Amino acid sequence: MTDLRLIAQERATGPQLDFLIRGLQAGEAAGTGDPAPQPFAFFLADGDALVAGLTGFGHAGGGFIDLFYVAPGHRGQGLGRRLLDAAAAHCRDIGLAFLTVNTMAAAARDYYLARGFVVEFERRGYLSGGVLTYLRRDL
Repeated sequence: MTDLRLIAQERATGPQLDFLIRGLQAGEAAGTGDPAPQPFAFFLADGDALVAGLTGFGHAGGGFIDLFYVAPGHRGQGLGRRLLDAAAAHCRDIGLAFLTVNTMAAAARDYYLARGFVVEFERRGYLSGGVLTYLRRDL
């Protein structure tokens, strides 16, 4: 195992993400006795074209949204709310107690607050005075 090579790229591919998820699931199931991370994803499509999506995972009693996007031409139509509600319902159905998300955008922070999330804490010190806000919504 002395000839390992580092692979650097902008983003992980599907097989690479599967490798990470399966590894974490196997490690968690074998180690602490906590449930393994449970990934989830929800998308909205107009015909064959994706217009909105949300991904995340549930782990150790809580859910985390890691990616959430609505295409600009489809904003303001309630699509984001549909995705958030679907994620919350899914997390509740698998026995999770809360859903979390974080953002550095003030508009996104306000968006989440209007949808039942509360600020759990803020991390300061980013370039240009940026603040990373962690939000939580109890289920």
